[in-house]
Amino acid sequence: MRPSEVKIASEGEVLFLRFKDVLSPSEINLSAQKAGRELIREVNERLCQQAFSRVKEIISELTGLELLDLQVESNLLLHEKLYVLTLDRLLQE
Repeated sequence: MRPSEVKIASEGEVLFLRFKDVLSPSEINLSAQKAGRELIREVNERLCQQAFSRVKEIISELTGLELLDLQVESNLLLHEKLYVLTLDRLLQE
């Protein structure tokens, strides 16, 4: 799904990417139950792990910085996802 809005912020070596209205109808339905919320969290974590090396390459190509960590959190009430990227040093503006 395409986000209705994307916001980017940085604090030190941490980059925050906030994507609004990106949950699929399946994720919204699953979020009604505790087991479904846990499944969403597990799948998101697994997807971050699988995408890490490619995201690391892209970050390096675009910024010259090294990606140290990639985390995702879903806000199921607001239908948004927040990605937190930890870099090896400050991102220059």
